[in-house]
Amino acid sequence: MNMDIVRIARNVNFAQLRDESFWGSAYKNIINAWIIDPCKILYNEGNFQYEHGIAVLSLELLFFEPHGKLLNPDLTRHGELFINGLVGFFNYLKNNMIDNDCDDLRQSIWKQARCGLFHSLKLESDIMIDAQNVTYKVISTNNMFNGNWGRYLINPWKLLFELEKYIEKYVNDIMDNKNIELGNYFRRGFKNLIMKPLQNFERHINKQI
Repeated sequence: MNMDIVRIARNVNFAQLRDESFWGSAYKNIINAWIIDPCKILYNEGNFQYEHGIAVLSLELLFFEPHGKLLNPDLTRHGELFINGLVGFFNYLKNNMIDNDCDDLRQSIWKQARCGLFHSLKLESDIMIDAQNVTYKVISTNNMFNGNWGRYLINPWKLLFELEKYIEKYVNDIMDNKNIELGNYFRRGFKNLIMKPLQNFERHINKQI
């Protein structure tokens, strides 16, 4: 079987991925095709409807765990990978779009948003969707309630466009080779996440022929 007809995304096929210099562009194309573009469709169709906010946030949360693997391929546990990807993104935001970046917030997003939505189809008590643009920030402290309930507001629509800018910067940093460690980690992680499954698939298909 000619593996060159196998596509990972609309603009990424197996033949292109044999060229390691294409991996940065391929990663951006994959994230855009699988996460960013579908989020934009929901954004354009539903604008600030709460239900679309849940759907957009769910897609966005898919990004952080595999991205954490690209930032540090030596990590293996799901939670630490997710939080590592989240930390990379939060460092990019530099607190101008987020209130009180701390371990409690990161753990809440992992346990209450990511695990809550993926395992139980619900946001747990710490996290609420900001569907009214209460603040200009991606994540803000919720001062409308007392106690521990609904402590954080997440605006998935603002998160979408900040995430898109972050991915652009991350890929540019890799391709510019300004941060050698970042680039080396990316290539190691990309081999594990993308290339090894494709190569295993190719070997399996060739056995069937």
